[in-house]
Amino acid sequence: MNTDRIKDIQEKATLVGTSGTVLLGFIYVSGYLVNSLYVRSRGIAPLPLLKAQYIETGLVFIILTGMLAAIPAIIAWMAIHGRIKHNQRVTPTIFIPILATTNFLLVILFWAIFVTEAEWEAKASLFGLFISVKRVFPIYLVTMLLVLPSLVVLRMGNFSQRVFLFIPKLDPNRENTLTSKPLSVFIQFLRLVAILATVAFDLVMLRGIAWLPGFCAMGSYYLVTVAFLIGASCLVVYLTGIYGDMHTRATVWGVGMPLLLACYYFCAIAYSYVIYNNIPVSRGGKLPTAKAVVDVGNSGSAKIPPEFYILEETENTVYVLPTTVANWFNSHEDVIAIPRSEIGIYRLVHIVSGEPRNNHLTRRQKVTP
Repeated sequence: MNTDRIKDIQEKATLVGTSGTVLLGFIYVSGYLVNSLYVRSRGIAPLPLLKAQYIETGLVFIILTGMLAAIPAIIAWMAIHGRIKHNQRVTPTIFIPILATTNFLLVILFWAIFVTEAEWEAKASLFGLFISVKRVFPIYLVTMLLVLPSLVVLRMGNFSQRVFLFIPKLDPNRENTLTSKPLSVFIQFLRLVAILATVAFDLVMLRGIAWLPGFCAMGSYYLVTVAFLIGASCLVVYLTGIYGDMHTRATVWGVGMPLLLACYYFCAIAYSYVIYNNIPVSRGGKLPTAKAVVDVGNSGSAKIPPEFYILEETENTVYVLPTTVANWFNSHEDVIAIPRSEIGIYRLVHIVSGEPRNNHLTRRQKVTP
């Protein structure tokens, strides 16, 4: 191996190492910012600077924000680019695969980040029938995994060449719907199946997971901040593309950076107030997955509630909320600060009933099969 080759490998390794360090730092700072915004809004002032949890919190924040920003844009660009490339009209039907694919990917993201045992065991009442969410989800998953890739394969597949068994080789320059009328009709049928499966599953989720409609309504505020962040990024990139001079482009980035940071901070605020407290603590959020139960006679103070959620912990203090919290989405009950020396002995009990997200539903009449 010659010297130039070794030097090239070293430069690439240095670049990868530097990029990884910057990314890790950005994830950590994002996690600290989100957690700090949330707990300080609850009146908790002392906050440790070094905490491994910030990495998980920042990672989930960046993944969720990045996916929400990138998924619809990339899918829409691919669909529209394909139509334009083959001189086809961009009709409203193009939004069917865009909406179905975006919904499918966001459902997977929602299931991975937000769903707990209570949502998995939920049941929806539709037209007098009780439908189990955990039974419908695999059906929806398999259906979309078969339909969505088939749309791409049927449109761009070169069936005279095989990649593996019956899977044809994809050619981005092909558009089989222009040369085969039956294939075009079949693709339209698959699109109808995709949109019907999307609507049906979303309806089951909205009816079965009682807290989801209210959460989606509040989540719209977070989506607005993501849209501001996308718009600011596109604006700065567009302005830098106008100028060819390096110094002028650097000036545009220097002026635009405060705008990007402001939009990023705005997005972090909305995330901490709307999304963060509804992500289970085991996945980088603040939703309790266990409640602490104080055994009789083991509490060091009579002011300690018999059951509580642990909101935040520092070296000397445990900040808790009573399990009687009325509405987890929009209420801010008083936080109880308990010195570690007075907390006594307590048991951590795994939550399976859906509290505290479902606390505001306890007064409603429950529908049971």
